[in-house]
Amino acid sequence: MKTLFTSLLLAAALSITPGCASTKPKPAEKFRLQDQEIDKTSCRPINRVVPEYPRDAKDQGIEGYAVVEFLLNSQGRPKDVRVVESMPPDVFSKAAKAAVSHNKYTPCLVAREPVDTYGAREKIIFDLKQGPHYFGGDRLPFITP
Repeated sequence: MKTLFTSLLLAAALSITPGCASTKPKPAEKFRLQDQEIDKTSCRPINRVVPEYPRDAKDQGIEGYAVVEFLLNSQGRPKDVRVVESMPPDVFSKAAKAAVSHNKYTPCLVAREPVDTYGAREKIIFDLKQGPHYFGGDRLPFITP
């Protein structure tokens, strides 16, 4: 009887003690890449698709860039991909969006659990000499300002 009472008392104390609750994110919870909870070293590119240089731009000698923003889901796939900046406007948007849509990343982590993360961005440079390439090499997608 004494052991049962002690066990019940201990269980009750643990259930109301601050810091004993689970700190794992809720499955439906979404984060922004700037959030303090995000382990920013966890989200890294695994496979980046190099975009096709748009033929008209190449033929006319046009260079520029496109910035693509997306939700990086908990499986490491870009979702809700959209172009947020492009220079010259709309010349490289379609190619950049198509390429980033097929990229694969390690997901961002909160409390060691993969989470959906808004605000990931990639900048793709369209250069006639080097060809299309990602800004920043193999580092994580840069953070929304």
